[in-house]
Amino acid sequence: MPRRKKTGVPPPGHKEPSPPPVKDTRSKPLQLPPDFKPSAAASSPEVLEILSPENLQGKQLWHIVAPASVPVTSIKEFAMESLENEGTVMSHGGEDFAFTRTTHERAPRKKVLIPKGRTGKYEFAPMEISQTLQLHQVVQPPDFDNVRKHLDPEPRFPQQPKGLKQRFFPLGFGPGPDDSASNED
Repeated sequence: MPRRKKTGVPPPGHKEPSPPPVKDTRSKPLQLPPDFKPSAAASSPEVLEILSPENLQGKQLWHIVAPASVPVTSIKEFAMESLENEGTVMSHGGEDFAFTRTTHERAPRKKVLIPKGRTGKYEFAPMEISQTLQLHQVVQPPDFDNVRKHLDPEPRFPQQPKGLKQRFFPLGFGPGPDDSASNED
């Protein structure tokens, strides 16, 4: 039987494989938990005043991320110099914490939704978040000089038991086929 040349045309009776089925990627309707209670956007007049476009004029928005064990309300104030050298900005529960700055030059820009008056609707703040600060625990390395004082200055090796004979020689060492070494003491 002669061989057929490959022409790019499928032979008669050839069936194309069917494409894989397409998954439904539509979003599902939001299912709220049964104990969910919505709150009005304008429930806090202080928030409306602080986040008003007039009050935000000439200011920066900072995004502060803190561990769950540290309440954000415990951050009252800190020195800007501590941001530059990543020094300790606060203590909580006997642990020291410092900020790590994330600039948004390499990261995508972030925006904040703020309440729009007393309408119950939200809108984007007139400015983007200028920087993100991540609060993290400062880990202090141990004082190795103090540890070394408690260690022995020189390691002690166990003494070789008397009468122990060397029965293993690494390759290339010890008695070979030409040597007449004895195992005598």
